[in-house]
Amino acid sequence: MKPATPAIAAGLAGFALAAAATVALGLGAAPALLYLVVAGAFLAWHARRDALAAAGRHTALGATDGGALGMAVVFAARALDVARRNVLAPEEWDFQAFWLWGRAAARGLNPYLPESIRQVDAGLQHTASFTATVVDVGFPYPPITMLLLRPFGGFDLPVACALWYMVQGAALAGAVWMIWRHVLGSRRWPDLVLTGGLLACLRPMQTTVHLAQTNFLILLALALYWRDRERARGGVWLALALAVKPWVAVMLLHPLVRRRSNVLGAAVATTAALFVAAAAAFGPAMVSSYVHMAMVGSMPVKYFSAEVNQSLLATILRLFIAPDAGTPDPRTLLGPQILFVVIAAALTLVTAVLVHRLGETHDDLGLLLVLVLALIVYPGTLYHYGVMLIVPLVFIWAMRERLGVSAAAAGGLVTGYFVLTGGSHARFVFAGIALVWCALAAIAWRTSRVLSGSRVAASAPAA
Repeated sequence: MKPATPAIAAGLAGFALAAAATVALGLGAAPALLYLVVAGAFLAWHARRDALAAAGRHTALGATDGGALGMAVVFAARALDVARRNVLAPEEWDFQAFWLWGRAAARGLNPYLPESIRQVDAGLQHTASFTATVVDVGFPYPPITMLLLRPFGGFDLPVACALWYMVQGAALAGAVWMIWRHVLGSRRWPDLVLTGGLLACLRPMQTTVHLAQTNFLILLALALYWRDRERARGGVWLALALAVKPWVAVMLLHPLVRRRSNVLGAAVATTAALFVAAAAAFGPAMVSSYVHMAMVGSMPVKYFSAEVNQSLLATILRLFIAPDAGTPDPRTLLGPQILFVVIAAALTLVTAVLVHRLGETHDDLGLLLVLVLALIVYPGTLYHYGVMLIVPLVFIWAMRERLGVSAAAAGGLVTGYFVLTGGSHARFVFAGIALVWCALAAIAWRTSRVLSGSRVAASAPAA
């Protein structure tokens, strides 16, 4: 028997056992336990793999490698199956909303007018919630977002859904590759498996696939910005991400504090060019409709405090609204709005100060702080946006020695986020996002103090 044979056999056995255990745990256990075990197993494998390789324990190494791959494959297969079923029978949320808006534009109608959506929606059956939020409101995004949706509106719904998933799949693969190569700065395949495996297991990722949402496009754009954040090209990536979701506008705080006028200029110029392209493609009347529409006033009341909204504002509103009080209009509640503005301003100020104090040496840590801040303060952060936090999570774990964080603390943070976001449908996503911001802020504060001490020591005159 060749020496490699036991390792291969152990790898296949580990793959099969881990896959079977993951399936059994997912079917028969509480969701929180599933994510507790899966996240912990991935981190334990990644932490111990190098030690096993150095000790020459090839059989144990093969078994653990196979186990890690087995867990990742189970979640990836589940996501592919969800996408397959959505293509065969597209669900109501969320791609069908994208398609209706794109369909209206493809037929030369103004998607900002509810009557245009009703016209292309003729014959489709929808729930009252979908009708109130999508059909009776119209297109809620800037005209530049229609540049993404319009091509899919030219196809029938199942074909458009299949093409949409192909684009999102390519963006997901590119995002994982960019995070591996540039965020982690790695060329080791275990780091790639860690990134892809944790992302596949993260519940907001599974929800993104289920809803056919756009998070993977933004994740790829932000990974590209990470690589090019000192170049003007970085502003282009931010502008393209902003065209997909408005919350990315908060990310401009990073180049603003870092005084990178080339990045800010490129972001503004690219956004302006996209608006010009949208006006040329869809007509000035559509752009004018967006400027004059009162989108906040036309949204259903429950949108602002619904559990799927995991922003700071929605969390505050839920604290102020009694469970037996029905659904009051939050736009009339002055107290929660003032509290939101005060807390959001304080978080933004703290983040800006920390980004400034971290300087160029730890610019990556400052960028992560701004990313998490954006999800907290943006009033429309939905629970599946939590997929973005895969970047700070894998960064803290992989760079824990450089950041001065113990393996137990880093592992506890990653596992805690997985449990909070996976243990319920959407209830604790904000708590998970806030937890990561607090951890990053603590690391940044301690790091900035070390840097300040180093600067003082370096500037002291010699005896």
